[in-house]
Amino acid sequence: MIDFDAIFKIYQSKIFFYIYKSINKRELAEDLTQIVFINFSKHKENIKDNNKISSWLFKSAKNEVYQHLRKQKGIKEIPFEVELQADLNIPNNIENKELIEIIDNELEKISHEQREVFILREYSGLSYKEISELLLIDIELVKSRLYMTRQYLLKKLSKII
Repeated sequence: MIDFDAIFKIYQSKIFFYIYKSINKRELAEDLTQIVFINFSKHKENIKDNNKISSWLFKSAKNEVYQHLRKQKGIKEIPFEVELQADLNIPNNIENKELIEIIDNELEKISHEQREVFILREYSGLSYKEISELLLIDIELVKSRLYMTRQYLLKKLSKII
């Protein structure tokens, strides 16, 4: 049997962060995170493999974000932004703010697919396999997109630093 409280403690902040980075609205992200966990509590008995819980939660979060954005006119792509937030355990100093702004600007220049993989891995902490299952793409494609994004960022940052 799945222990809801334990799952909530493990995944709540990761799901919130994923949603928040997708829509960049704190209150809405909190609401959508609640919806994800309400849905999970209703459907947890249908999840036979405990190893699929993470994928189920992130897929549900992704669906909630897409559903919300579909309701807004003119939005065809999820805007993934990386911004500095003190409450997310990121040191809050001038150098880090500048670095985060640079990374944010550079991430906006790459494809949605690469940004999404990067955020799921680097900011939500999902494994390659979890990202692969969530996005329904091959694990090698996950690795490739992540590698290309990292190389792109390294190249851009090395020019600045």
